[in-house]
Amino acid sequence: MAFTNSRGKVFLILLAAWAAIYLPGLGRQGLKGEEGRRVLPAVEMLKTGNWVLPRIADQDYYNKPPGINWLVAASFVLTGEQSELTARLPSVIFALIFVTFLIWMLVPWLDLEARLIGAIIFLTTSAVIEKGRLIEIEMVYITLTGIAMLLWMNLWSRNSPGWLLWLAPSIVLAFGMLVKGPFILLFFYSVVILVLYYSKKLKSLFSIWHIVGLGIALLPFCIWLLLAFQQTSASKMSSQMTNQLLIRIIDKVDILYWGRNFVREFLNFLPWLVFLPILWSRKLTGRIAPQYEAIFRGSRLGIVIGFCIISLMPKMEARYTMPLIPMVSVLLGWMLSLQREIVSTDRLWKNILLAGFVVSCLTAVAGLIFVSVSAGTIIALAAAICATTFIFLKRDAIQGKPGLSLATMLLVIILSLQYSSAIIDISVPMENRAPIATDINRIVPEGETINLFRPGSLIYPAIFRLRPPIGYLHDANDINGQVHYIFIRQKYLKTQSIQDKIASRSPRVLYETADTVPDEYQLLQLE
Repeated sequence: MAFTNSRGKVFLILLAAWAAIYLPGLGRQGLKGEEGRRVLPAVEMLKTGNWVLPRIADQDYYNKPPGINWLVAASFVLTGEQSELTARLPSVIFALIFVTFLIWMLVPWLDLEARLIGAIIFLTTSAVIEKGRLIEIEMVYITLTGIAMLLWMNLWSRNSPGWLLWLAPSIVLAFGMLVKGPFILLFFYSVVILVLYYSKKLKSLFSIWHIVGLGIALLPFCIWLLLAFQQTSASKMSSQMTNQLLIRIIDKVDILYWGRNFVREFLNFLPWLVFLPILWSRKLTGRIAPQYEAIFRGSRLGIVIGFCIISLMPKMEARYTMPLIPMVSVLLGWMLSLQREIVSTDRLWKNILLAGFVVSCLTAVAGLIFVSVSAGTIIALAAAICATTFIFLKRDAIQGKPGLSLATMLLVIILSLQYSSAIIDISVPMENRAPIATDINRIVPEGETINLFRPGSLIYPAIFRLRPPIGYLHDANDINGQVHYIFIRQKYLKTQSIQDKIASRSPRVLYETADTVPDEYQLLQLE
């Protein structure tokens, strides 16, 4: 394909695909999952100016370093708006950062065709799309991990001096540790050590520049720990962080829980999972230039070892192996680009794509019938019809791995547009906690403090949308004469200490969450 000789054209195609997959409907859902734990500390940091220790609902949050909270806060400041859309911007931007780095980096062992396919695989992998549209740690973390690996291998393949080889990736690793801690080193070194092993240059690990680079990678994280210890109980913080790690490593194995997550680790790489066996194709690996064999073999084995180490943890989650996705995408793009001849699986791939486009038209029609007739569903249907018509008219011209990969990306774009226009419309009433905040803001008079008693993580999305002033109550003694409006779980209302505090103040129920969240909450007015 002629355009694969133009880096600029390739990047523009990927930029358009990124925008079509990751941006539509980005802010239409309320916060979900772990998003509240990433956003609320950022709001608190902007309010208090304390950028060291994350806090949620007036409680110190020890589980993760503050890197992701800094990014969310930066997004709020730069956009001048605090919303679900601006909170999620760091994730989608980091997805683009990895693709940009992959396409524009000066690396001799990947041609532009391999980079194009690798970038398509990365952007269209199911787990990357899921996490890339949420403000969770994973998207930022996997991007930093992938860039650190590629940067090191790029410098290694170009025989760069030792100071550059180790110091440049250490800067990326340093920020990665401030996002999720030292586990980024496990993924990085599982690949680097094996590349050095196959290159017969393991002694590089003992060079002074590697030691300095490792020190640079560790230093910011250590400084953050020391600063955090000064602001809170060092023993409590270290104990909680240690316990969190130990639970995942040495806790009792729940076979069903472990097995479910083990399967999900592979499903995370859909739809490209079926292509993974070609990484062990002798015919294709034999086409790798001899000077780059160590990079491929070391990366491949390093990925397997890293995957196995994480997967053997009793309490591992499927998302824990996601930092390997960028490197797997690159290697798979590399192998697919080397298979330039037409094989029988190419015809099967094309037929599956043709069927997929037909199905996309049917699902777009279903969206109009069963969801709503809106601008979004009409656009999704029009896009599906146009894309399907184009693919069928050009089906004979879709040849080779770049063409098939681009067609796959187009199908993912169409399905993503349908998701953002139709499926989100269905899920918002069930998942969006913002209506709770809307109701409370309407009921509680302006200027009155909305007091939250031990709020659970399920209402973090509502906290994000509550108007100030907000107060946090941790036990019955905090319910004093200044508390007039209190949002509290019913299970706490049944305790004797709470009843003793509110019984004499004529409590009146103003609002109940009912079926909005699993735990029932009530908004009470106290005289």
